[in-house]
Amino acid sequence: MNNRGTLTLDFIFAIVLVTGLSGILMALSLSLVVVEVAQYTAFASSRAYFGAHLNEQKQNELAQAKFNQLKSNKAFKMVFNENWFDIKYNDDHDFRAEYPDENQTSNTFVGTRLDFNAKMLSFKVPGFGSTSPDDKGFKAKINSYLGREPTHQECMDFVTQRWEQIKTLENGRFAPAAQAGSGNQVYVVIADNGC
Repeated sequence: MNNRGTLTLDFIFAIVLVTGLSGILMALSLSLVVVEVAQYTAFASSRAYFGAHLNEQKQNELAQAKFNQLKSNKAFKMVFNENWFDIKYNDDHDFRAEYPDENQTSNTFVGTRLDFNAKMLSFKVPGFGSTSPDDKGFKAKINSYLGREPTHQECMDFVTQRWEQIKTLENGRFAPAAQAGSGNQVYVVIADNGC
């Protein structure tokens, strides 16, 4: 009786299984590395958005420019390959409505969000099927909430309104000056770092 080749089917099955599992582990490992790079990109964009500027539109432009700079960097360009991973910048920066809180005026959930899609994790293993039911990959939102400093315009509006509030104080030392009409000439609107 000839037993040659009896392990061939077992060997082929094992090779397919090990190769498929190795592919899944490599794709998962690369995806986790890209998620870390995307998290850094979200943080850097959020940090650019955080700093005060002339107005909120300028803050948004700085954040978008930082995201574009990092995404087009030669070192990151290979991992941000759109056939493997799709990373999109979200123009909205205020996510407080998604996280209800009593204190909606806080900047806790203001920052940058990236929409991440790991297309690389969507593939078929022969004999086992697809890793993703809809073959569109795995999606996640990568966030970095640092808040936002008041803009120059918001600061100047605050300082302008401060004099009106001071004049309404009862028994305040500025009340006679405000009634005499001379108080408006004394108050000068300047921006300080107290906004």
